[in-house]
Amino acid sequence: MSKSIEAASNTQGNNSAKSSLYTENISAELLHLQSDIDVLLQKLQSLSSRRLQSTASGD
Repeated sequence: MSKSIEAASNTQGNNSAKSSLYTENISAELLHLQSDIDVLLQKLQSLSSRRLQSTASGD
């Protein structure tokens, strides 16, 4: 294999590894954000439920 072909092959391999790592990082960040969203939705539902209960009881 010529040096230029080897260099191109190595560059493609590095780009592929970087792309894979980037994709893994993005996926991990999305999972973290989804978890945060789930927690916030639970808190919002809890607050809404409390507000409805206090409104219904005449507070």
